[in-house]
Amino acid sequence: MSPTNAPATAGSGLARLLAPVSPRQFEDEYADQRPLYIGRDDPEYFADLLTFDDVDRLLTLSGPNFENIRVASNGIDAIISSPESRRHEAANRLETIYRHYRAGSTIVLNSVNERIEPLKRLERTLNAELGAGLEMNVYLTPGGQAQGFRPHYDTHDVLVLQIHGKKTWGIYGSPFPQPLPMPAQEFNNMKAILNVPAEPERELELRPGDVLYLPRGTVHAATSNETATVHLTIGIHRQLWFPLIQEALLEVVARDPRLRAALPLGFARTPEATAEAAEQLRTLLGMLAEQAPAQRLLGAAAARTAFNASPSLRNHLNDLETLNELTTTTPVFRRPGIRYNLGVAGSSIRLEFHNKILELPTSLAHTVAFLLNGDEKAFTTADLPAELDEAGRLNLVKRLIGEGFLTLGPASE
Repeated sequence: MSPTNAPATAGSGLARLLAPVSPRQFEDEYADQRPLYIGRDDPEYFADLLTFDDVDRLLTLSGPNFENIRVASNGIDAIISSPESRRHEAANRLETIYRHYRAGSTIVLNSVNERIEPLKRLERTLNAELGAGLEMNVYLTPGGQAQGFRPHYDTHDVLVLQIHGKKTWGIYGSPFPQPLPMPAQEFNNMKAILNVPAEPERELELRPGDVLYLPRGTVHAATSNETATVHLTIGIHRQLWFPLIQEALLEVVARDPRLRAALPLGFARTPEATAEAAEQLRTLLGMLAEQAPAQRLLGAAAARTAFNASPSLRNHLNDLETLNELTTTTPVFRRPGIRYNLGVAGSSIRLEFHNKILELPTSLAHTVAFLLNGDEKAFTTADLPAELDEAGRLNLVKRLIGEGFLTLGPASE
């Protein structure tokens, strides 16, 4: 199954975030390699994505349970809605959050891309461009040299967008580059050396409109200056080679008994026996490389990536309400930014989107190609190839609208 991505809107994704650094330059010189700081004298650069007032509104409307809000101070992280805390009755949780904030804690609003449409659109665009899962969290820190988290590293790449106020970032290097997302004990077993220097290697002051990229494993900490500060962190969860290699190993081992065999008896008895066992191991590793279904594993990885972003179903409720009014002259659009995979299995075309699969007969190949290459421009059922009669075309379009692949709304949100 080969992935097909909807084209990203020009200037709306990585190119816009990193300008004047191009995405190609970023990939060649910074991604997985070293931090990137982009300073701008443009405090309104991200105003269309998020503002200080948006954060205030999110706090006000996040109740009553505030599941997506945490507070942090000096490395101590707490979820306000934790049932273990008897003092945090539902009616007082917002006041409790502000009490922590007034005392110097950072407020963390998780998954804001699920609640703010411009950030949802940005998530879809970046998901298509980067082939990675994304999470977007807001960090609101009061003024007065407050620090939510002590020097630490993340096991995913991070893009920091400064939204409001100023914040000083200390960069402490990468004692153990490219850490794997695994429990701390397992990570410690890999002999990771994470002794953080007393002083940062580099110190930066981010102002509104500035961007900071940190590869996974970069130790960092941020402190507010005189006034309150807001930044948006975009966590970039890229797919790694390590899980793919594990998946390949398990699959090949399951079908080749030679890879399930035991080491030779007495393999450590003499240097000659150990050398012979080492040669057998090299042979088995070569077999693994030869038999690993690389293309299929990469295809599966691409499919997982395509559905890391939750579906955008804006206007879908209206679509369902007016579906029976559809005629052969009603304008229809492919849903903007939709991610999908297309494949053929036997006599069926498999269209995978929104984490589900629709099967259509291969006799509709030209119709499917028309729908997928529509470039999100309006069309009518009368425009479809004549592989179905008029009633059949109308029913197909109704089905795809009902499933959320097509929409009756405009092509832009």
